[in-house]
Amino acid sequence: DMIKFVLYDIQVELASAIFNDDKVISTKSRQIGFTTTTLICTLYLLTFQNNKTVLLYSKTEKDTIEALSELKFMYDSLPFFLRRSELKRNEKQLALGNKRNASKIIAQTSGRQSGRSQSATWLIADEADYIEGIESIYKAALFTIAATKGKMIILSTPNLYGS
Repeated sequence: DMIKFVLYDIQVELASAIFNDDKVISTKSRQIGFTTTTLICTLYLLTFQNNKTVLLYSKTEKDTIEALSELKFMYDSLPFFLRRSELKRNEKQLALGNKRNASKIIAQTSGRQSGRSQSATWLIADEADYIEGIESIYKAALFTIAATKGKMIILSTPNLYGS
């Protein structure tokens, strides 16, 4: 059975920004579906475009892996004719396609050196205000995102106590 996902207006605005803007930065409330909407857009990218790399960050490694697991569940729920072959699948990565044209998403660990050696088409930082070393990740990603004409998607609930 298919699970129907009806977008609210704010989620439609987010999806539109993701596909039309280079940088998407948004303060969000909890439980409004921004992470899920972002993952749906990411699944579209991985399924229908070749040679794309998405780096995914969240506030903890556990949260990042859980978000990737949600994306994998969405992928597994696609009808067979929409699925690409799986080149690699593990706890921290999903690569679709073949060796010449694979698109992949990688669950990244945060920290000062995080993202320095990675080349990304999209960078997603969910709950960015809580990610250790987000400033370093952002600075390191700027060059690779510009070079690939990629996207940076930064979402977060406010961290009222500082991080």
